[in-house]
Amino acid sequence: MATDKEMKKWNFSEYMLGLSSFVIFLTGGATIYLWKDLPPLIPFFYSLPWGEQQLIKKEMFAGGLVVLLLLNVFNYFLAIKMVKNDEVVSKTISGATTLLAIIYLTSYWQVLMIIK
Repeated sequence: MATDKEMKKWNFSEYMLGLSSFVIFLTGGATIYLWKDLPPLIPFFYSLPWGEQQLIKKEMFAGGLVVLLLLNVFNYFLAIKMVKNDEVVSKTISGATTLLAIIYLTSYWQVLMIIK
């Protein structure tokens, strides 16, 4: 078990990266589990007019998780670099990245629920 001194070493950016990464990996696991049940084209862009414009390939659908994870890791390192200069900016970057992940994953899960 971690001591109080070790827990104080964790900063806000690490918590946010850990939370986002955990949910992204959980969603990736659900996608892998449901991969055979997913149709070749998935409706994802609901803001576009009805029809084929809303559809994306299931590979692109899953690839969005990889892009989201890479964006989270990049912004984590950016926040770590910024914490030395301005802690508020660092927390803003971490919080905004986590919020972006939550919004994207909410849409992702809604599509999975519709399909399954």
